[in-house]
Amino acid sequence: MILINILILLINNHLIRAFENLIYENDFFIQRNKRVALRNLNFRWNETKIYYVIDSKLGHSFELHRAISEIAYKSCLKFEKLQNNEFNINKTGLYFRSGQESDNLFGRRLKTNYYQNITINIKNATPLNFIRWILYALGIDFKHNRPDADDYIIIHRKNINDSFLKHVKQKTRKFVNTYGLKYDFESVMALNEFEYAKNNKKKTFEVIDFKNKKKNITNHFLSQTDILILNKYYCEDKCNPMYQCLNKGVPDYDSCNKCICQFTHTGRYCQHPTYLRTKYCQDLDLKADKNYKEFTLDLSSNCSISITSSPETSIMIEYTFFGNNQGNEYTCNTKTGYIEIRYERNKYHEGLILCSYIINGGFLTEDNYGLLFFRGIKSGQHVKIKYKEISSDKIIPPSADRTKK
Repeated sequence: MILINILILLINNHLIRAFENLIYENDFFIQRNKRVALRNLNFRWNETKIYYVIDSKLGHSFELHRAISEIAYKSCLKFEKLQNNEFNINKTGLYFRSGQESDNLFGRRLKTNYYQNITINIKNATPLNFIRWILYALGIDFKHNRPDADDYIIIHRKNINDSFLKHVKQKTRKFVNTYGLKYDFESVMALNEFEYAKNNKKKTFEVIDFKNKKKNITNHFLSQTDILILNKYYCEDKCNPMYQCLNKGVPDYDSCNKCICQFTHTGRYCQHPTYLRTKYCQDLDLKADKNYKEFTLDLSSNCSISITSSPETSIMIEYTFFGNNQGNEYTCNTKTGYIEIRYERNKYHEGLILCSYIINGGFLTEDNYGLLFFRGIKSGQHVKIKYKEISSDKIIPPSADRTKK
């Protein structure tokens, strides 16, 4: 009984979090919009298109174009190589040239107001190295310069090449914005433990937690965090409201209402695995309006559903479990069947996990879309979902009472 009460308290506390940014006014809830502020706008490129020139001595145009395509495809940024590889004083951009050491200035720092130099060592002219220094020129810093880097790595400065030491400067939160994202070892901007070492047998950026040691060995492409930071910095104002794509999907900045997904996933926000596109999961993306709509699914369908409402609104979602009784089971898992609901603004975080021990309840999304993941291995356990659009200026708390079996 004690465990049951603890569970109920935990679930209630999690549900309450959905309302932590709400205030009362005339017996209605009003939701406050929190917008991430960009701290280093002086380093941001504001050009519609970034032109670039390649030094003939550098070569490696295939690797460079591959890196640029990776960044352009996964963001709203547009690049164009100048014809005949000649400078045009009427345009601004990047100049890729060869040198003994890979080097660059942080953010937009044009030489003679036209082009910014990116120096690449021919021996290390890989797509990864190109991506890193392009991002650095765009104002995306190395992970070891984060304000909280000391919590994740130990920097051995005495073993770092002198030419790279100028790029090892830990920033304060007043200068950079991490957008609340954790240190990402899979980021292309996270160096491995032996990079830029004077003595290759000794570490330079030593990882503190053993479980993270192998994460930044194969990070040759933009990670989900890289894509998120790049898009929040450059593209957030392209689509309003901004939305998040799961499973390495990227926003479609032409339509601003869906994601471009990898072949492994489908759905408006790339929330559903392609191999699970069964007859039970045909309607993956639902539209909320001012009237209640409802649907019922067996938890074993393993569907991943999105519900979207109009911009600057929220969605009231109510749930009711019914079907096979799970008895005294108080741990939600695939055996009992459960539903995960991501109602917070950050859809990358794990959502609220609910199973049939709490029969019904309701909550509000923090923005205009929510994701529902139905999971189970046994058929017979169902959940009914009711949903409707709620205007953000007058939000009424859910009327459904959470009832214990």
